Amino acid sequence: MEEIAAALRELVQTNRQIVQQNQLIVEKLSGIQTDLASDREERLARKQFKAKAFREMDIQYIMKHKSVGAAKAAERLEEHGYDVAKAVRRWGGHSEVGLERVLIHYEKKKNRAAIEMW
Repeated sequence: MEEIAAALRELVQTNRQIVQQNQLIVEKLSGIQTDLASDREERLARKQFKAKAFREMDIQYIMKHKSVGAAKAAERLEEHGYDVAKAVRRWGGHSEVGLERVLIHYEKKKNRAAIEMW
């Protein structure tokens, strides 16, 4: 009888140790999960900051190297949600008329899908 009681006590003690270890593991995992979430938020914030900086640089580039009309067109396109940075890369920096044509097309159609498709 005493042997069974001693074995049960030993099992209870081992079980408590396992529970404590599991709690430590859960705490570590939740800490890692929090760190990963904050890293993800940091990366997203950095990505958004870079995208904004590139858009501003693209408009400055257009204003410096292209006509003022093209710069205004780029700003208006950006107001309508069009990605000017993508457009500048696509145009290759050689067509100041391209910006104005897209803007005119957009203003005629008032159709955002038309310029996104272009």
